[in-house]
Amino acid sequence: MTTPNAILADLCAGQSTDDSIAGRLRIPCLVIEAMLKRHQADGLCGTREISDGTLTVWHLTDKGQDAARLLKRSGPKIPRRRALTTSAS
Repeated sequence: MTTPNAILADLCAGQSTDDSIAGRLRIPCLVIEAMLKRHQADGLCGTREISDGTLTVWHLTDKGQDAARLLKRSGPKIPRRRALTTSAS
């Protein structure tokens, strides 16, 4: 699964901070932040402030929930591998 898709799948469980997503996916926080901003520009996610504005959490929009559902339905993409062949010596 690509990182942008993994972010959508992660947010499917509920709102989260970018730092928490980065920790779960084991990807640097700056990368997660950039991808979340792209998702936000595409209308897939948005932000909210919680704890009196001390934390910003990300959540899926309706469009993002639809995209995440499609990902779950299609399942992970597993690349095909060539069959191993042995050569006779």
